[in-house]
Amino acid sequence: MQHIYIIQDKTNSDFIYYLKSNDYVKNFKEKETYISLSFDDELLPDFIDLLNSLSNDLFLPYKAISSPFEIPDNILQILIEYLKNLPQNTYTIGEILINQIKKNLSIDSYIKNYFLSSINQEMVESALTYIETSSIYETSKKLYIHRNTLNYRFDTIYKKTGLNIRNMIDAFVFFILFS
Repeated sequence: MQHIYIIQDKTNSDFIYYLKSNDYVKNFKEKETYISLSFDDELLPDFIDLLNSLSNDLFLPYKAISSPFEIPDNILQILIEYLKNLPQNTYTIGEILINQIKKNLSIDSYIKNYFLSSINQEMVESALTYIETSSIYETSKKLYIHRNTLNYRFDTIYKKTGLNIRNMIDAFVFFILFS
């Protein structure tokens, strides 16, 4: 079961009516600061497309949180607060939290510029894609490069920055620096 929490600055009765009457929705709750819906897991991509269409048709911006579990209200209120600085979209909890972490971390721009002068943009793109996919195979397929080329780029990044993209902590630091 998937849960979506839709946060809006202003409510729209057409939007709410459509959500309530939609066959996808198993559980609908309207709260003061959000609307809560649940539906079957396999419908998540279709439902997000539906939200985007409704939002565009009704000129109604929204932000939403997608979760495989029902989020406790006190945690949801914190996540809603974090959403205020993000653009209109549907976010997972991880995406919201990583944006909050990035916002609160500061790494001296001198370090970032030094790393950027040591490696090229292709290497940055390769590493960020690998961090996103967690797979050498998927990354090389997505970037249309041989996996040995990808491994060579990772080795070069390590030699020039000391950050091993295959190590989770180093990958996290790289992600914070370059995304």
